[in-house]
Amino acid sequence: MKNRIMEFNLEDFNGDMRGAFGILFRIYKNSLCIDPDWHFFYEGNYTILRCGEEWVDAVRTLLAKNRVSFQWEPKEWKEPWELTAELQDQFGSVFHSLSVLVMELFQLKTLKWKVMN
Repeated sequence: MKNRIMEFNLEDFNGDMRGAFGILFRIYKNSLCIDPDWHFFYEGNYTILRCGEEWVDAVRTLLAKNRVSFQWEPKEWKEPWELTAELQDQFGSVFHSLSVLVMELFQLKTLKWKVMN
């Protein structure tokens, strides 16, 4: 049986992109780097953060520690788009890979930025 993937909406999160990526990166490095289901999307002024059900408490703790506004009880990810919903497991893997890539690029760019400044 596939693990449930839970979804947090991070409200008013995207105003400071570097700060938002920093928070996502810390959550990724502290907990989600071993979660094969986690991924995120920027949606206007909020971010959707999804993780395996077993990581909800760790994510919730890190979000609260970083003063991120979010709904305390995440909801289960049920893909609203019909085509994506038919292949949700496969799309989830793609979304995960892209999110990991973005985190690794963020780390690389942050290190370069620190060296240059």
